[in-house]
Amino acid sequence: MEATGTESSSGLSPSVTSVESDELKELKDLNIQFTQLGVIIINTDGTMSKIPNWHELTDHERLKAIRLIAKRNNKRKEILLQQQAEQISEAESKVDISPTSGEILMLER
Repeated sequence: MEATGTESSSGLSPSVTSVESDELKELKDLNIQFTQLGVIIINTDGTMSKIPNWHELTDHERLKAIRLIAKRNNKRKEILLQQQAEQISEAESKVDISPTSGEILMLER
């Protein structure tokens, strides 16, 4: 589906962007990614998806979805980053570099 030129980068019509400018200012602070087909959703496993019927949603439904998805994406991103940090920490605790020989030794725990 091609962009029509009558929608903003958020996929909202110009009439909505002018009428609900306060809400759009709030949305800009949510740090959410858009494509021509809608918002990017971060799934719990770190994969990404989109809302399949984004083009069928009303402007009000889109604004509501954007707020919800942005908050959920931020929470999921925090959890995924924390899991990644834990995995790195765990991996680093299993590796020891001997200061004398420079060899990498795997430690059994």
